[in-house]
Amino acid sequence: CYSPENDYKRGDGWNREDFSIIDPDRQPRSELAWSRPHARALAGKPIETHFYSTFHYFDPDKGTVDPEREFLVRYGSRESAAPTEIVVPEVQYPDGFYVWLSDGHCYFDPVTRALFHYPSNDLPGAEHWVRLL
Repeated sequence: CYSPENDYKRGDGWNREDFSIIDPDRQPRSELAWSRPHARALAGKPIETHFYSTFHYFDPDKGTVDPEREFLVRYGSRESAAPTEIVVPEVQYPDGFYVWLSDGHCYFDPVTRALFHYPSNDLPGAEHWVRLL
């Protein structure tokens, strides 16, 4: 949210809370907390997605620490000839990132920060995934 009355002394206004994502100088605030990789468009039905930010806590039930800044999207059989499109915010991967694919190939557009996945397995019941780290 953004409050145009936001200032450093009073926050967003009457109760002095400060939840604006833009600071009084019109700069992004806490961008690491809200700017995350995500699938903008999927070529099939979504099955699973997650992103482990630098703020993700250790889950003792699993017994291992989750990989920091890991993003995964898994989706079902292709239902469109269009590629899956994943937004990759620079703030999360300032030094670049690695990509693993279930199948097919991908292309990254550095201008729009979009990763396009073109799966190759068109068999019924196929699952596709893209992992960033």
